[in-house]
Amino acid sequence: MDRPALHEFFGQIGHGGNSLYVIRLAAQITKGSKSRNIFFIPSPHQQETGLLNAIVLPVALQASAIFIHPAHSRDILWAFEECLRSGQAACVIAEVPFLDLKASRRLQLACERGQSYAFALCHDTRGMEKSSVARTRWQIRGKNQNLWSLNLFGGKGVRPHQWIMER
Repeated sequence: MDRPALHEFFGQIGHGGNSLYVIRLAAQITKGSKSRNIFFIPSPHQQETGLLNAIVLPVALQASAIFIHPAHSRDILWAFEECLRSGQAACVIAEVPFLDLKASRRLQLACERGQSYAFALCHDTRGMEKSSVARTRWQIRGKNQNLWSLNLFGGKGVRPHQWIMER
């Protein structure tokens, strides 16, 4: 991930592979960034999904983590864009159903303006069929408790590829 941009991750609700992999990426990206925060925007239905949760954060991220809890699903994209645009975020991770072309473009522009990475955790796989300006688009599936399948299926200037990752 060479420069700040939008990245989409599609995965199964409740398996955690989606969020755990993205949290590891965020930890790598922000390793040298002590003055900027990581914003987490979980779905208002977080208790049901169990994806973004402060308990699963590595110790190195806990000091810079800020959780934003929108009351309604309709406020997630607004909060996502505002955090990116602010210049205060090294990275913003948000749970969204999926992004349409207009929303992905707005988020990409906000990334460029605020020099922030955006990781959209999309739990509705129908969004995989929609157009997007995301730099990379991934599908993450749990094969079992210790293995994940990572499928890079689209993005700007990338070749599709698949990996099997161990937890």
